[in-house]
Amino acid sequence: MKQVSAYDGLLGGYIQMRPREGWELAERLLREGRQPSLVRLSAVRTLRFYMAWKPAEMRAVVRRCLSAILTQGELVDCAVEDLRRWQMWELTNEVLAQYGRKGFDAPIYRRAIVRYAMSCPVPAAQKFIAEQRKRNAELVSEIEESLTGTP
Repeated sequence: MKQVSAYDGLLGGYIQMRPREGWELAERLLREGRQPSLVRLSAVRTLRFYMAWKPAEMRAVVRRCLSAILTQGELVDCAVEDLRRWQMWELTNEVLAQYGRKGFDAPIYRRAIVRYAMSCPVPAAQKFIAEQRKRNAELVSEIEESLTGTP
């Protein structure tokens, strides 16, 4: 797995040299889910690097890549947390649609989605939280406490 340890740097360099092709590769890696988890996590680290370096310039392309993860599955919690942290509310309906979906019902995914919804100003998210308070008040309360003082 030594070759995987440098993958995020290689992908970042490819994006710098050939932006269109590099971002298409990143999105494809994340959407298809065929590559090993370590490769896909490297792609996620590359997204995070670009958002830290050039947030306004990279916002749309990073959002598109995060959207690809939402349909794929395994890294949903990473994508949802990044969307929340970067306040990318444009994908709210897509994020909420994953809650409880077959294959997306692991506690880590459910918590990430509730956390996103609690931070999101979009009315659909507020409605979602109201429904979750009725269904699982303990989870909502627990996540509210964890968000106190968290960016």
